[in-house]
Amino acid sequence: MKLQQMKLKEELHMKEKAKRFKEQELLKETRRKQNEERIRKLKRKKQELQEDIMETRSTIMSLDEALEHEDIHHRYKHKRNAERRVLPNPPLMLKPSVPKFSDPTQFRGWKIEIESMIRSEIYQKDILKQCVRNAISGEPRKVLSTLKATATLENILSTMESIFGDVKSGQSIMEEFYEARQNKDEDIT
Repeated sequence: MKLQQMKLKEELHMKEKAKRFKEQELLKETRRKQNEERIRKLKRKKQELQEDIMETRSTIMSLDEALEHEDIHHRYKHKRNAERRVLPNPPLMLKPSVPKFSDPTQFRGWKIEIESMIRSEIYQKDILKQCVRNAISGEPRKVLSTLKATATLENILSTMESIFGDVKSGQSIMEEFYEARQNKDEDIT
């Protein structure tokens, strides 16, 4: 009796296993068919897009030919009308927004701004130089008046740096003097 029950259980177990296996196979087959269908759709879409591209190219080529024909026509027409000349657009000149510099304690931040404008190369050097000159006022303006009108932007910045750059206070200089030590490789003189 127990032997029969065990056989029945094994048969049930085997049938369940076979059923799960069939379900998995069916699921795999369904996924494979879905993938094939998706691939077919993608290939169709690709073909349609390629056809659209070819059609667009031919349209562009025909438009280019028409424009070229029109351009040739206009060139000859303008040769006949010599007084009717089209001048090219002048290059766009941007005016930089340079921060004002009147407080010598703010020199470091101001200089960083100017140097970043120089490095960006967005603005023409002459325009940037004039805007920097206009942005300087107060005590620093007196220093600017000592420079030549032909001074470059680098000359202006180096002169301002030498005067308003990192200057040590009297107390820090004295502190450095009193804390100085002779190194082993230094002689007495």
